[in-house]
Amino acid sequence: MPGSILPGVAGGICLLLAFFAFQVLPVSSVGVLLILFGLVLLMLEVKVTSYGLLSVGGILSLFFGSILLIDSPLPEFQLGMRFVLPVTLTLSAIVIFLVQLAVKAQRIQSVTGEDGMLQTLAQAVTSIAPGTTGRVQTRGELWSATATEPINAGEMVRIVGLDGLLLKVRPDRSAPAIPVGDGVGRQAREG
Repeated sequence: MPGSILPGVAGGICLLLAFFAFQVLPVSSVGVLLILFGLVLLMLEVKVTSYGLLSVGGILSLFFGSILLIDSPLPEFQLGMRFVLPVTLTLSAIVIFLVQLAVKAQRIQSVTGEDGMLQTLAQAVTSIAPGTTGRVQTRGELWSATATEPINAGEMVRIVGLDGLLLKVRPDRSAPAIPVGDGVGRQAREG
């Protein structure tokens, strides 16, 4: 499986080095817990709608956890602001960027499922009388369809509803009809 060997080996080496460093350095358990709590809050921001409050709490928790991480009176062992601030600001910028991408993605109109099918163009492959079932082609697929108005074969229709796998269509007089078998569905894909 690609990507399983190198990450596993690198992760194992990093864990062993971290365990060694934790024995040498006076690590504060409160600092470690604050950093872990901050990471959990940042991960929850993706799943829970908090309007950025979880991100702010996560970033503050990471900041204070980084300051409290090393519990030593010697300044050589403590993490300085020259390290803590750039890391916290960089992480904040990454989180803000990712949240903006998520908000943009939620605002984009769906192109799959029922929402993606509604109001798209299709072409009638067979004639459809009111209350009966016929066939239409859209996006390169043949679908069963029903209509409340008569539709001739080759006529362009607009999808107005779905009932399982049965499309509900109405004639679309703005799109010109093309003969069945002569590029069926070409204009449906363009719509």
